[in-house]
Amino acid sequence: MPSSTARQNTHGSVRRADFLRGGTRPPQPLIVGFIDQMRSKGYAVESILAVLREQGVTVAARTYRSWTQTGRQIAARTGGLPPE
Repeated sequence: MPSSTARQNTHGSVRRADFLRGGTRPPQPLIVGFIDQMRSKGYAVESILAVLREQGVTVAARTYRSWTQTGRQIAARTGGLPPE
């Protein structure tokens, strides 16, 4: 019997219910902000990304570092604000 945190999908198989209900990734600025916040508490980027990966947010360390480069334009479709 599935636990209370599991549910059946449309194909009849059980999958874990997580905060990414639609399977979409949160906006890039939200991910970067979360990682930066956790880094300020002393956690390593790779450790933070491992936990995010367990929750369905797949981001490589290289991708995070490229997102945090200064002067980089964030695409409007990611929910980012244009640089001032």
